[in-house]
Amino acid sequence: MMRSVIDRAGRLFLLLVCLFALPVAVMASDGCADASVHIDGWLIDHDKDLTPERLLELPESRWRGSLDELPTFSADAFWFRLRLDLDEQVPCQYRLSMGESRIEDQRLYQLVNGRWLESVAGSRHPVSEWADAHHNPGFPIVLEPTHSGLAFVRIETRSRIHVDPALTDYQQVVQERHISSFRDGVIFGLVLLLAPFGLVMSLIYRSWLVLFNVLWMLNYFLLTLVVNGYLFYFPDLLPWSRTLVATLSPAAQVTLFAYVYQLFELNRFSRIVRYGFWIQAAVGLMTLVYWGLGDSLTARDWFEFYRIATYFIYPTLLFIAYRNKIRLPVLAWCFSLFITLPGFRLLFEVQEEAPLFYGQDHLALDSNLLLSALLIITLVATAWKNRRNELALQQRVEKLQQATRQRLEKAVELRTRQLKAALQSRGNFLARITHDLRSPLTQTLDYARQLMLKEQSAAATNIIRSTQQQLFLLDDLMDYARGDIEQRELVSESGYLFSFLREIEEEGRLLAERQSNAFRLTTSQSLPVLVKMDFRKVHRVLRNLLDNAAKFTRDGEILCAVDGQPMGNNTIALIFRVCDSGPGIRPELRQQLTQPFNQGNTQDKGYGLGLAIVSELLGQMGSQLDIADSETDGSCFSFVLEVTATDESHIEQVFIDKRVKALDGNGYVIMLVDDTEATRLNLAELLGGYGFDTLPVANGSQALEKLTHTRVDLIITDQLMPDMSGWHLLDQVRKLYPALPVVLYSGLPPQAHSETPDLTFDASLVKPAASDTLLNTVLRLCQSGRRPA
Repeated sequence: MMRSVIDRAGRLFLLLVCLFALPVAVMASDGCADASVHIDGWLIDHDKDLTPERLLELPESRWRGSLDELPTFSADAFWFRLRLDLDEQVPCQYRLSMGESRIEDQRLYQLVNGRWLESVAGSRHPVSEWADAHHNPGFPIVLEPTHSGLAFVRIETRSRIHVDPALTDYQQVVQERHISSFRDGVIFGLVLLLAPFGLVMSLIYRSWLVLFNVLWMLNYFLLTLVVNGYLFYFPDLLPWSRTLVATLSPAAQVTLFAYVYQLFELNRFSRIVRYGFWIQAAVGLMTLVYWGLGDSLTARDWFEFYRIATYFIYPTLLFIAYRNKIRLPVLAWCFSLFITLPGFRLLFEVQEEAPLFYGQDHLALDSNLLLSALLIITLVATAWKNRRNELALQQRVEKLQQATRQRLEKAVELRTRQLKAALQSRGNFLARITHDLRSPLTQTLDYARQLMLKEQSAAATNIIRSTQQQLFLLDDLMDYARGDIEQRELVSESGYLFSFLREIEEEGRLLAERQSNAFRLTTSQSLPVLVKMDFRKVHRVLRNLLDNAAKFTRDGEILCAVDGQPMGNNTIALIFRVCDSGPGIRPELRQQLTQPFNQGNTQDKGYGLGLAIVSELLGQMGSQLDIADSETDGSCFSFVLEVTATDESHIEQVFIDKRVKALDGNGYVIMLVDDTEATRLNLAELLGGYGFDTLPVANGSQALEKLTHTRVDLIITDQLMPDMSGWHLLDQVRKLYPALPVVLYSGLPPQAHSETPDLTFDASLVKPAASDTLLNTVLRLCQSGRRPA
């Protein structure tokens, strides 16, 4: 495959070498001798009925010699008498051309063997009838040696009349056509490359200037193709040559002035200047249309005058812009010089031609190079302008961003100062309110404790508990007032779960009794004794849920159920449910009840904050509140907390320190049975402080062994121990020492053994009990000296 590619590449290289060598070979070959053609005279055929025979009969006075008298435009036919001279010994073939290809009807008459032979060329004749098929019409002529021939040429055209006969041998014609084809190919390629590129760039830059420049270049390019005979390659379009010229000329004129309007930014000029510009553009456009369609020599003269007048438009616009201090782009000045200077040279030097189109201009295909260069310059100028505008816009945006940032920083600084001042004021206010609230609550707590010292009262206990809860809340408020705007973090600590639930039970019962409701607390066997969690937050959650249930339930029942589900790694999911038999909550109202200050559809007094506080607290603990219908047609609120099960080694105190009135335990020996050393030490310290003698043991076996040789007045035992449970120890003590009182002090409520259901402890306390309750119970049982009946 590689060899085939190399072979093809070699052939292509040889072909290119041959093609490039062909013009050189043609130039090197010998051609025909120089021949000359002379115009002996010319005349006007007004009636268009003359023939070669009649021309020979005309007197010599009818013929004119000077071409300077030849009109530029005319609707008549013209005859030219040509003299062809050749100084050569052999016959040679030549090509006769009469000048520009825009001459629409060209006819050559030669006398051969006594007969006039006619040859035709031009757009009025089909290409198949042309004597020499080429876009630049011409005629083949064979000249004999030392021959001076006579020929007549008849031309007729509605375009510009420009006659410049030339006689060229065909070898030179081939050479010129090679050069012309190469030049035309370069122009074609350049225009067809720039046009789509310019259209794309006009869309990218959104530039009307580039778009009109491209359209102007395309219209002018097509116009030069038609004028220079390139419709020869599209024979069916040749009869439409004049129509195409009449169409493309106004189109080029319109796009030119649209380009000028954008280039000079005439929208910045006064209205009078803009109206004047468009009026002169409309005049030129109408003149071109009338010229193309009406075939009026007067219109052609008008346009020639109009074309000369346009040379003064651009310097006039520059002068107006200068007077009005309108800054024009550099390209506008360059374009004005590009158009105006050659125009002035045309006015004052007749022999030179203006570089662009209309009137007496040649409309050469080469002039497209100027428009291509102008398009390139326009593209560069537009790109540079867009880049400059982009940089300026970027700098402006940066300045605006900087100013906005500075304003924002100042606003933030101001708002921050205002917020700090407001927070400081609020903090001071909350601190004062908290301080003022703590004083009466502390006094209330002292009075309740004094009442407890005089007589045991459940009401006093409830007062103390409620007051302590209020103090806890005030502590939270004080922390907030000190500047801790965020919610307090979780304070997880190890504690006795059942003691916590007993508190909840007592509070729930009090709340339920407000409206004659029954309260019930249920727990599962899978609950751990000790857990690590934020007891204060959980207490607030349950208190709000119970208060909410008690508020909306009358003469019904309120249930608080707690279940546990082991999850591994000492993690337990505690499932709390608070259900009531109240009116219930419609499903569409459940979502909004967790929002602050929303009470659903009830008329009860309140602020609607309870469930919102619950949802917020549960969110801090990684849980959420679920609302469902209760089995008793009420509402059921539930949530799940993942907690860690711990043991008593993490407990600092196994009792709640309460102030106790004068108590004397001298002479009494108390046996402490608990598998946790910290519990034994805490109880021994408490009892020893009031004169009791203590005998700590780690299990039931040691207790029974000590009892055989030591007098003991009372036993305090745990419920669950490794070798012997508290119930088993109670059973042995009842059998061996029936009068010895035994107190159960455990983190679990009493759970009787199935084999000994009749066994009961003399007293049962759940850890952590209040120190006054524990001491009074111990002293009472020691003084009784026997089991209660």
